[in-house]
Amino acid sequence: MLDAKTVIIDSIFIYLILFVVMFAYGKSNKTYAGYDKWIYSLIFLFIGHIGVVIRDQNIIYGILLSPFSFSLACVLRLDGYMQFLGKRGLAKWWYAIPLLLLLIALVIHYTIGDTPIKIAMFYLLLFMFTTATGRMLFQAYKVDRNPLLLLAALINFINPILLIVRTLLLLLSYEGSLIISDLPHVTLFSMQKITSVLLFISFLVLHNQRSQQALMVAKRDIDLSNQKLSQAMSELKLLQGLVPICSYCKKLRDAKGAWLYVEDYIKEYTSAEFCKTRCPKCG
Repeated sequence: MLDAKTVIIDSIFIYLILFVVMFAYGKSNKTYAGYDKWIYSLIFLFIGHIGVVIRDQNIIYGILLSPFSFSLACVLRLDGYMQFLGKRGLAKWWYAIPLLLLLIALVIHYTIGDTPIKIAMFYLLLFMFTTATGRMLFQAYKVDRNPLLLLAALINFINPILLIVRTLLLLLSYEGSLIISDLPHVTLFSMQKITSVLLFISFLVLHNQRSQQALMVAKRDIDLSNQKLSQAMSELKLLQGLVPICSYCKKLRDAKGAWLYVEDYIKEYTSAEFCKTRCPKCG
């Protein structure tokens, strides 16, 4: 059976791979608002999991890395979704929340000691972020009726449930380590890893879907422009080349060899029409 530490180390490599994939996608494809936030969130998820692994060896480094990195990753993902959906991004003070959480965790550690209370507080904050993200995506789904938005919303709603269960398990069985290798904890670690990966995949698919939609709109506009141009060209008649003209009667010779008056020739080979009038000299 897998132990919790192996699952967490697997997560570190998975987030590294996701970062490479999203970075490469962003370099070779058109990206939209919020994409950079998701790339940055992968970096902090990577750092946060490293903090979980080293926490048992050095709890201070674990506290410095994990709560700050995980909460900042949640803020970045929420901000990225808001910008992607065309909403105004998060205010700058939102990015101070992870730093505040870090300071609170350090104060609790140096005053009360290593207690599951600070971990529960941290999970509560993540619960709020993921719930807010899921709610926002569900509201967007009700407007656009895009199944991918509904899927992303459901994944975001699963995360808070997993966080609640994990918080309860930690409060009941905490012994100074976050890496507990019994079946319930390993299962929760694995499920959180899977949902997190699905979130990034769904965001990439949403991004690609928007690119395809933009491409279809551009193609439709080009086809419409070409249709209008073809119609205009079909209605346009041009006189070009040398036109033989009689030096005496001023008739013009057409391609069939017939000699036509200027008015008849112009009517035949152009879209112009004549109207009778007099110039000032003849009038």
